[in-house]
Amino acid sequence: MTTQTPEEVLFGDPPSDAYKPKKSELRDLLDEIIADRLGTPFVSLVLGQSNARGVAEATSGDKTASPYVNLWNSSSSGTTYTQGTQFNVAAFGTAPLNVGSSPWSNNLGFHAAKAIYERTRRVQYQIQVALGSHATEAFISDADLSANSWTRPVDNADLNTAMHTALTTALPLVPGAPTRLDAVFIHQGEAKDEDQVEVFAMKWGVVLQDLKDAGYIDEMTVIVMGELAAVQNNTYGKRHLNALRRIQIDWPRVKIARSTGLPSHTSGNVHFSGESLAKFGRRYADAAFSEQAPYFPEAIGGDLTVDGGLAWASTTGGDFTGSFDLAARPMRPVNNVPSIVDDPDLGWCYEQQANAQLILPSRHIYRVPEGGVFRVTYEIKVIDNPGTADCRCTVYEWDVDRAYMGSNGFAPPGGISPVDYADGRVIVSGTFGRAGSGADFEFSSTAMWFCPAFFAGGGGDDAAFRFNILAFRFESPPADEAEGPEVTIASGAISISRGSHPVDTEANASSDDLDTISVDGIPNGKRLTIYPADGARTIVAKDGTGNLLLAGDFTMDNKNDVLTLIKRGTDWVEVSRADVGG
Repeated sequence: MTTQTPEEVLFGDPPSDAYKPKKSELRDLLDEIIADRLGTPFVSLVLGQSNARGVAEATSGDKTASPYVNLWNSSSSGTTYTQGTQFNVAAFGTAPLNVGSSPWSNNLGFHAAKAIYERTRRVQYQIQVALGSHATEAFISDADLSANSWTRPVDNADLNTAMHTALTTALPLVPGAPTRLDAVFIHQGEAKDEDQVEVFAMKWGVVLQDLKDAGYIDEMTVIVMGELAAVQNNTYGKRHLNALRRIQIDWPRVKIARSTGLPSHTSGNVHFSGESLAKFGRRYADAAFSEQAPYFPEAIGGDLTVDGGLAWASTTGGDFTGSFDLAARPMRPVNNVPSIVDDPDLGWCYEQQANAQLILPSRHIYRVPEGGVFRVTYEIKVIDNPGTADCRCTVYEWDVDRAYMGSNGFAPPGGISPVDYADGRVIVSGTFGRAGSGADFEFSSTAMWFCPAFFAGGGGDDAAFRFNILAFRFESPPADEAEGPEVTIASGAISISRGSHPVDTEANASSDDLDTISVDGIPNGKRLTIYPADGARTIVAKDGTGNLLLAGDFTMDNKNDVLTLIKRGTDWVEVSRADVGG
């Protein structure tokens, strides 16, 4: 019989004696070819608590071994993590698959690795660093803890040092001695440390940044974080999921593995059953290869409920450390966070402290609109209201140079009396816009950026009360009424695309005439608002010279000079003008 190479069997001409390989032989040969051509190992790191390590009761589920999955032989028990010395082919009863006693706990990371091998045919090498009941701070370096004024629980081991030691020791033993990880799998949060969403997200962001700074992860590393067990799919579980979504904003490579339908072990409560750990591991693998767009709140506004927002307690009404960023980064919370309590009527809610003010800002900063009026609406549920507490909207302002200008606020027209919201629901709603817009709240004339916030003032009897924000809406005008891009006059004319536009002179001339505005494709009745893009240059809208029908020429020499028009046939007819600069 003629001997052939694997490539010849699959892709070449048959030998003279017409040997026909069996399908099983073809599969084996194909595996050899793929392994040879994709021979680069796949290296992953597992971090977390009990569900990342396994628990003694979670013995059910698939435990079929795989010769292509190699695990670093570290072990964990109680609060002790023991460093490994070598990679071994994964086998239950051998570290780290030796949690509990025979028949041993199932393992999430092992099943993730096995599923990834089945998908990629890349031999798996995995390092696991996990201990039960360990907070996120266990994975944060002493320096980063100090820099953020965080503290590692006294009964938690230093898993940051353990993680770095394991990576330093294990990676050189992987074939090819890679220096970076292909994937990081994280499951942590079931300890209910009551962290706010932004704080929990920030802590894991610090861990990931630590790994990035050390060169272990980069833009090609897949990061998968898992949802809590189904038994925790309550308010706390939703808050944890929101935290994972928040992490995605800063780390777009983060994927989320959902736990829907995976039961916990009856005796472990928050721990997955062994069968669930096996299935969850495969979900981690699926998530690693999925396309998940980072979760963003609505384009306008942000979630201010206890499940997804920030909280500041302040006696000054506006002291917080802001992180101004046009990419909609979050503000950093200050140390003084109000109490979060589980109320029988409200669920997880805010408890406003006596003798204090509570401020819940949106997590984003926005540009002050040039035109149009916006509406902000809060729906609040209050319990144990002392009768004289004050709830209203507050807006923080920054100028063009991003210098913080302070805060301003309003209550709905006519204000609110305590009876309007005592121990029940109340809707706080009002409008805001540029100076002269007639809105309930008008921005300062030099404000360029703002952040909306909800304010709860202390009761007159200095008593605490509980409340939650059931709904938050920050509504912009329709898209065609929102500000369009800056347009420049060319030979006295401009073309438009939106309901409002800043207009600049041709070639940055000190003054320019505007006599014609495009009408192509624009329906009758369309309204248009225009205003100078630069207050140092003058725009003169000319009556009757082109297709503008005005109540006389209008000289706009201030950024707040505004001309509103309506399209009638081929003409633009003046509706109103605001001559602020005149």
